[in-house]
Amino acid sequence: MFKKVKIAALSTLFILFPLFFLPITQEFYLLNKFMLVFLIAWIIGITALLQLIIERKLSINYSRLDAPILLLLLAISASILISSPNKVTALFSVPFGLFPLLSLISIYCFIKNTPKSDWTVFKPGELLGIGASAAGIIAIIFYANPLSSFTLPASMVFLKTPLFNTIGSIIDVILFFGFFIAMAAANIFSSRKKNAPILVAGAIATVVVLLQIFYVVSSNQLRLPPITESWLAAVETLKRTQTALFGVGIDNFAGQFTFVKNVAYNTSSLWNINFALSRSAILHMWTETGLLGLAGVLFLIAMVAKTIFQLHAANDAHAKAFTITGLYLLFTFVCFPPSFPQFFLLAAYLGTLVARSPHRTFNLDFHKMFATYLVMIFIAALVFPTTAYGVVRMYSSEMYFKKSLNALTTGVVAPIYENLQQAIIINPYEARYRLTFSQLNILIANNIATSKSQNITEQDRQNITITIQDAIREAKAAVALNPDSAPTWENLAIIYQNLLNVAQGADTWAISAYQKAILLDPVNPQLRLALGGVYFSLKQFPNAATFFSQAVTLKPDWANARYNLAWALFQNRDFDQAISVMKNVLTLLEKGSGDYAKAQGDLKVFEEAKAAAGKAQTAPVESAPTASNSGLLQTKQATSEATLELPAKPEAVVSPKIALPTETAPSN
Repeated sequence: MFKKVKIAALSTLFILFPLFFLPITQEFYLLNKFMLVFLIAWIIGITALLQLIIERKLSINYSRLDAPILLLLLAISASILISSPNKVTALFSVPFGLFPLLSLISIYCFIKNTPKSDWTVFKPGELLGIGASAAGIIAIIFYANPLSSFTLPASMVFLKTPLFNTIGSIIDVILFFGFFIAMAAANIFSSRKKNAPILVAGAIATVVVLLQIFYVVSSNQLRLPPITESWLAAVETLKRTQTALFGVGIDNFAGQFTFVKNVAYNTSSLWNINFALSRSAILHMWTETGLLGLAGVLFLIAMVAKTIFQLHAANDAHAKAFTITGLYLLFTFVCFPPSFPQFFLLAAYLGTLVARSPHRTFNLDFHKMFATYLVMIFIAALVFPTTAYGVVRMYSSEMYFKKSLNALTTGVVAPIYENLQQAIIINPYEARYRLTFSQLNILIANNIATSKSQNITEQDRQNITITIQDAIREAKAAVALNPDSAPTWENLAIIYQNLLNVAQGADTWAISAYQKAILLDPVNPQLRLALGGVYFSLKQFPNAATFFSQAVTLKPDWANARYNLAWALFQNRDFDQAISVMKNVLTLLEKGSGDYAKAQGDLKVFEEAKAAAGKAQTAPVESAPTASNSGLLQTKQATSEATLELPAKPEAVVSPKIALPTETAPSN
């Protein structure tokens, strides 16, 4: 019975994995695939525990791959414990958190410990091929966009995209189906009997991969992390003993990326993207887990190669298939970002490789080791419910977060607020929830202040004060979860910036928060532009010009940065410089565009003001065009070179301004 449950669970996993997704979380694919793997591993683990309790015997297959896998597990655990700023989130981070890795290692162990007698029933390659074939057919059908003319509920609109599939992102799809092309090629060139499910999966996978590559080439929408910054992020860890040994911490690559990117990065088309993953899965592991993790990776590669050589020496019929698919997996891990589907394929590959290779089996009889037996049962009794409780809480918080996002389409604040609040209560360690909740609260505060600006009652002031404090508290909580994250400091700065007309001290606090974000992301021109925007809104034009000039220096081809600089110089009565900069703006814009006409008009204003100043002293023009998006959460400057906008104060005004307690100021 135990054997049947294990085989049935593994078979279900291999068929369902390519197909499984759920639109009840913000991210449909990878998180839910992790949950499927965890559930199956948990079920098999409980089954194995019951078998151990009843039989008091344990049989373990040990191979040379186990040592490097344990080393990797140790490296990830040490990285989380020593280096990760947000240790709880690092536990569940997909694909490289501790729980996802433990789930995959469990699947590896269950596969490699499957007796040879069961391999006539349990055939992982064929089962995966069946699931992949079904997933491939779905991807091919939806590439034709069959539902484009249908009216679907807001929660199902994702079905109207030609890129819909059950695997994940474009790169996930290409890499996952590429594995089955490699499997089919290995089967074709092998002397073994041809395997129909694998060949069918390979044929379907070829069509899917070609369609995805065609879309990538035609749309130019694939954005891969740059290899230069990925290499620099890994090498940078060597400068400190702690990061050299244990890395920067799981789920903390983004912070390292913002720190190591240089000014040259701003000349690329990716300049306004901060990547959370490295270009190479191996470089990613090195960056986040240090030399200890890198040693585990290299050790594993060496042991896999040794095992395959051993199969070739023994003239094993599966040796060629393991070689081809192994080289493919190595290629994907060297050249592409880490992907949970690829980690799953690796776990299945390693488990099958061990099961098909010579290995040692340890049979433990606990009838004479009763104390050890009780200790193992006690540990298992703690581990299984504890892990299940943690994973279920994490997943339920994601479900509440998704409900909150879905409620945005209704425009009703109550379900948005309540579901988001519940997500934070269940999982207070997720920064995304805190960031969104801070923005929601500032939205509510600004809406009250804007709608009641002519007649604000004492109750309104009290409500505004409460929501502002909630917004700042949540933004600061996000900062506390990862103090070295530039985006969380930027969010806090934006919150303060939206309170310039509402709260006392908001201007100083916004400037302080932006300065901290700039320290963490020093070559990001958007942060300099945003800080210059704060000074511009405060009419401190020399300071505004300074930071706009820095943004121009960091990204000389950014028209909007030069446009802001021109207006700051103009408001500071530096007409010659303003005219010169505005002429430079025109060289960066397409003639005949709306932005070009706008810049031409502004240049004419500058020239007329200069001519007038030559005849008499005139006050600087205060009617500078303002950004059309000068509302809440829109004060951040545009990131497109083709959009010219000036900073604008938030529309919400409270007079007299609200005095906030000192604890709402940004922490040092």
